[in-house]
Amino acid sequence: MTEPSTGPSAEGPDLSLQPKATMTLAEVEALAGQALRLAGASDLQSAPTAQSLAAAEAEGFRSVGLGTLPYYCLHLRCGKVKGDAQPKVSQTAPSGLLVDADNGFAHAAFKAAEAELVTLAKSQGLAALGFTRSYSAGILRWFVEPLAAEGLVALCLANAPAAVSAYGATRPLFGTNPLAYALPRTGRDPLVVDQATSAVARFTLAEHAARGEPVPSGWGRDAEGKESHDAAAILNGGSMSPAGGAKGANLALFVEALAVGLTGATWSLEASSFGDDVGPPPGVGCFILALDAGLFGQPGADRFAALSSLLEAEPGLRLPGERRPALRHAAEREGVTLTASEIETLEGLLRS
Repeated sequence: MTEPSTGPSAEGPDLSLQPKATMTLAEVEALAGQALRLAGASDLQSAPTAQSLAAAEAEGFRSVGLGTLPYYCLHLRCGKVKGDAQPKVSQTAPSGLLVDADNGFAHAAFKAAEAELVTLAKSQGLAALGFTRSYSAGILRWFVEPLAAEGLVALCLANAPAAVSAYGATRPLFGTNPLAYALPRTGRDPLVVDQATSAVARFTLAEHAARGEPVPSGWGRDAEGKESHDAAAILNGGSMSPAGGAKGANLALFVEALAVGLTGATWSLEASSFGDDVGPPPGVGCFILALDAGLFGQPGADRFAALSSLLEAEPGLRLPGERRPALRHAAEREGVTLTASEIETLEGLLRS
């Protein structure tokens, strides 16, 4: 099986890279890669992770784009992420692959196994990939979209450190435990859904806390288990709420079972936080299922395109993720805009 060997980059930092008010996606990716390398990441670890951050920026998701870069750099420096990690891929079954991420980024783990996953899915009809001892997966669509481009139906589930209470409980038991899926469509971009199983993404809550803004009802509880509109109280000793009550908690449990129970990764309840520099590497897990769209002899990509058209005939309906290609194309043309405080934060990362 594949065992990448690329070590830390021998090249020094590119001092010409500096954050500015408007940046192209290429500049975002290059700057993120440089910041990660300065924090101790090898090329193998930094390159795909920077690609993921740029992809999030392209679609307007700063909370899982450049907004996470300071945490990634902090965790490289404190040892929560192993900068020179060497992901190792093993074939555990005729259609099963497991990557030991070696406490590195999930993006490098995926790249180590992506080609083999596609080959297995096409030859067997379906294949599954698991990560163990991994770090935050960030934006999950980054994992499923390239599989859909290969004509595969893709599902990705990832756990995270405990921040969400189970239905009826008051303390955090599950992570935001996101899931994503992608459907290939003939003549169209894949249909992609990427969402947390919590009522809101943790980084969105953190943004409200940083601005001192109240949050809507249903987002979380304080340390005493009472409904709270204070984002800081929810994050510091409180708990986030599952999306849709018991139904969201059931989905979080399913994510936990596949991403952790099957892979041997660390349970959300036992994983160290993504939000501080305390504790060992979180060692969380991820589960990806890839199915040939023609698995049952039907032209799946054609039928998914037909289903989309059928649904879009309903007045006012908008399919999930349909705005994202337009946002991405706009970002490719116009770049992304940074605030003065964001520029200052990024400059600090490049000076570190």
